[in-house]
Amino acid sequence: MRLGMIFTLEDQLLFAKLSGDYNPLHIEPLFARRLPYGGVVVHGIAALLWALDEWLSPQTGFLELVSLKVNFRKPIVINQNIHWRVTRSDDTSVSIVLEADGANHVEIKAAFLIKIDKHISNKLPSSQKDEIALPRGDAPEPLWGFAMTAWGLSSDDRECRVVTKEEIVNCSGNIELYLDYALYEELFPNLYQKASDIQAAQIIATSRLVGMRCPGYHSLYSGCELSFSETTAAAAETLSYRVTGYDKNFSRCKIFLEGSGVSGTLIAFYRPESYQQPDVAGVVSPDEFKDQRALIIGGSRGLGEVTAKILAAGGADVQITYHRGIEDAERVIEKIATGRAVQFDVLHAAFPADFAFAPTHLYYFATPAIFVGTKNVFSAGLFQRFCDYYVTGFINTVKTLLSADIPLKVFYPSSVALDEIQPNMGEYTAAKAAGESVCRFLEKTNKNLKIHAARLPRLATDQTVDIRTNLNQDPFPFMLEELKRFNRL
Repeated sequence: MRLGMIFTLEDQLLFAKLSGDYNPLHIEPLFARRLPYGGVVVHGIAALLWALDEWLSPQTGFLELVSLKVNFRKPIVINQNIHWRVTRSDDTSVSIVLEADGANHVEIKAAFLIKIDKHISNKLPSSQKDEIALPRGDAPEPLWGFAMTAWGLSSDDRECRVVTKEEIVNCSGNIELYLDYALYEELFPNLYQKASDIQAAQIIATSRLVGMRCPGYHSLYSGCELSFSETTAAAAETLSYRVTGYDKNFSRCKIFLEGSGVSGTLIAFYRPESYQQPDVAGVVSPDEFKDQRALIIGGSRGLGEVTAKILAAGGADVQITYHRGIEDAERVIEKIATGRAVQFDVLHAAFPADFAFAPTHLYYFATPAIFVGTKNVFSAGLFQRFCDYYVTGFINTVKTLLSADIPLKVFYPSSVALDEIQPNMGEYTAAKAAGESVCRFLEKTNKNLKIHAARLPRLATDQTVDIRTNLNQDPFPFMLEELKRFNRL
């Protein structure tokens, strides 16, 4: 059986209100765009509960979990088409996979008992189940603005903590449970009717624990393995936790969890921090690029931002484009103290009506998230997405800017990944190879066009940071020499 689901930003905001997990990774698109996952990451526990809710739809009786093992293999991002598939099911267990583009994103194994009725002992006491007044809207409200009951969030739970890698080994504490029944029923109606509320509250609390407490701000929830036994609502007030292991090489954190009727282990990664761009002041010769009118497509972050800073420091007249990140673009313009930031989407290649800049040099850094492929799997959909940017978008951008009167030099960043195909980057390298072919075609058919397709190594940017320790090169010295070489063409 296969069912589809597309999680939206609104879904994320609602689950954040249910769980108290307001980590910006899950609810802030402009924050998430500076991370390597391709967009806002769906709460793993939200995906888990949705899958169990779908599976419970035709079931009769009341379910109590005995054990639950979940592996969040790949982050799900909003607006991604996710399929739900039962791989094994019998009277006491079920295995479910959530997949997209041929890759497993979430793997779930649950063992359970089925009872005739949902006993009152599995409901929270009346003082603890009052509906929490949660405001609705397009943007999240401050967590401390909610009217919480006795089982609401304590002051410690309201803060998305920034825990350093040095501090994480000593993390421990307690986390309170709560459940907004009205919102829970709205989001997961089958679980509300047919499963233990206490167990649901405990599972939901793990999202808040990982996302807000430990590792907190820099977290990525990777999985859990929990065992359940009989409990009563009166005893189920908190969960205690402590870190029992931390692997520095892979930034992997192991957390022991214990509460009334539940114990087990959570696995979380210490998510890499956003890359901090270097300061190029005083390093670039002030006349190095003085003859350029440079337009940088995608200049609000990554290598486009580095390029903007280098060219501006070298005397170029610089303008940059951005798609969504106007705040980032304005910050870059303020930093380089020259030029203008223009909104531009390469997928449509239409500049604003008042855009009158005639560039002599075009730098094309438009890209979707790069490291989203699956090992040994080639996704036609992902290949098409890369081609939309590296082939079609590039062609349309060049044609929009090409003039019969002004020669145009174009910097097209390709990749050394073409020299050694990685098993999880087949779509990316195939699209870049097509892009190089397009560069040669455009040069051959336009006498005023010169394109430099530079095969760049993996340079340190917010798109290339990795959970694992890696050896990404500092982009500034490499890009400076590459831009000098391009300038001499």
